Amino acid sequence: CWRIPSLLLLAYTANIYIWTFAVFLNSVGCFIFMILLQTWIAGMKFKRNKGLMVALYSTSISLGFAFGPLLIDYSGRILVLLMPWLQGVVLSGSHITAAGSGSFNVRFIFLLSALLSFSALLPILAGLYMVPSFRIKGGVGIWKSIMQTKGPMFAIAMAGVSYFGVCAFITLYGMRNALPLHESALLLSCFMMGALLLEAPLTWVSDFIDRRYVIVIAAFMSMICAVYLPIAIYVNYQAFILLFLWGGVTGAIYSTSLALIGDKYEGDELVTANAGYSIMEASGGTAGILLIGSAMDLLGSDGLPYVIMLASILYFSFALTRYRVV
Repeated sequence: CWRIPSLLLLAYTANIYIWTFAVFLNSVGCFIFMILLQTWIAGMKFKRNKGLMVALYSTSISLGFAFGPLLIDYSGRILVLLMPWLQGVVLSGSHITAAGSGSFNVRFIFLLSALLSFSALLPILAGLYMVPSFRIKGGVGIWKSIMQTKGPMFAIAMAGVSYFGVCAFITLYGMRNALPLHESALLLSCFMMGALLLEAPLTWVSDFIDRRYVIVIAAFMSMICAVYLPIAIYVNYQAFILLFLWGGVTGAIYSTSLALIGDKYEGDELVTANAGYSIMEASGGTAGILLIGSAMDLLGSDGLPYVIMLASILYFSFALTRYRVV
């Protein structure tokens, strides 16, 4: 419900200061919602296949990301279909015609987003009896939880560099390497499809072996994908396969790290650990985007794989100093 007022503000005002406040409020709501959902799923006592259950949670988030752009693309058609009900009720004073449906009303997008946010209450209320009981104690610190679980926390930061960096720059990377726009856009689609289809089975493996080793192997595979990207980009089908695998191993790092944190913590400590998880993800993603953008300006298009290679090597080197190699 926190996000609904901010979305309504975005729908009904054009004031830049109110927009800034509304976007900030919406971001806070999203962050809190993500932490609570992660705490919920990580705190549930699954009898078996916990890694798979957590991966399915992450996959549903990826589905939402994939569905969002499609919703925006087709919202003009939805607007025309709902026009008899909307005209004079929600969008009072707005004149909407089928001819103008190509440039759909921005207000409708925010109202539709608010409706979707409200509809999310239904499954949450239905499963409310499954929510673990948590109480935050003053002695629990986010920094302490990060330092106590450096392995998965640093892994999620590295995954944030890879995930956000690829999502932000892979289309530009393809265009700078002479790929046409539609093939460059397909690079991102392949990456997202890999996260959707491979994340769950790869994380499921962590239910049968040590989750730490799954994270390390996935980090190593992410490094290999970054190394081979400048080579594979010149043959489009090789680049598509590479991005598909890359999305899968990056998604596996996310889910396996969350499952590992859920194995270690419970109760109020799990809430704090999940806050640390989200902070490390956001920190890695923000740093990755800034570094990749700067590297692509200084070194050319290959600044993208260079930065991700560096992040993967740093984590992989850290992991080798902590985990015993058999």
